[in-house]
Amino acid sequence: MALFTIELHGNGIHAGIGKISKSAFQFWKDRDDLVEATDPNSEFDFKSVGATKSNNLSAFWDYSKNISFSGVELFTEASILLMVFDSERNVIFEKTLEQLLAERQQTDEFAELTESLDEFYVRLHTPKESDLPFGQYLYWSRRGTGKWFSADVTLDVSTEFNLDRLEFKSVDFEGDECLVEVIYEGKVLSNEEYNIRWTDPSIFLVLSENKNGFANAWKYELY
Repeated sequence: MALFTIELHGNGIHAGIGKISKSAFQFWKDRDDLVEATDPNSEFDFKSVGATKSNNLSAFWDYSKNISFSGVELFTEASILLMVFDSERNVIFEKTLEQLLAERQQTDEFAELTESLDEFYVRLHTPKESDLPFGQYLYWSRRGTGKWFSADVTLDVSTEFNLDRLEFKSVDFEGDECLVEVIYEGKVLSNEEYNIRWTDPSIFLVLSENKNGFANAWKYELY
């Protein structure tokens, strides 16, 4: 058998949403220390700001039960770099997705190379139009750059790796089209390694007044 490794390098997004209590929402909604209060490396003194125990917050990444998302961005100045290695870590392919697209001779952006699965918007809606179910939420997002995906593919020793059998699935998250699945020969590949340098997170409180919101659990994760 022959072993190949597929990697994706680029810029991406990591985000999550989780419910908080109505009292916590009311307490924190007009404060400017929300980022510090949810910093996992901070020893934030909740008592000093008058927060009761029920209004205390945990690390931002704990708020991911309703929405959990990560993906590498398609349409940025820093293109996604696709690398394929053999079992001895020799590079056998090194291309941007734009180059791969050109080789497939498609005229539309990423046509037949990627398929869009879904879309989700949080901050662009009014409370009554939110995609979230009725309630109060903490929403965080951060950006990062580096290796977002690595997976091994095992082929018959007489079979060459074929880029034409590689496909991607994407999601429109808040207007950013991001890859969330990598597929080879019809099989979704599981990410085995990532190495990302993160920016500081952005933290928002979100109110939804939509009693028919659909996203009770919405998960798309590349890594």
